[in-house]
Amino acid sequence: MNQVEAQQLLLDFDEKIDIKASELGPGKHKIGAEVYVSWFKHDYAEEFDSKTSSKEIEIEITK
Repeated sequence: MNQVEAQQLLLDFDEKIDIKASELGPGKHKIGAEVYVSWFKHDYAEEFDSKTSSKEIEIEITK
């Protein structure tokens, strides 16, 4: 396994999160995501941490 394959294995993922409209209730809601990744220094990697956020989207739930 090379470095690119190792990074893909550890860091590339797609996670689906379901939110029921009934849990939010009627009206306009803003939804976004925030991701944080970190690891400690190892023999093969320096210490690293990073955080990023998606753009928010607005949805409207009607009855």
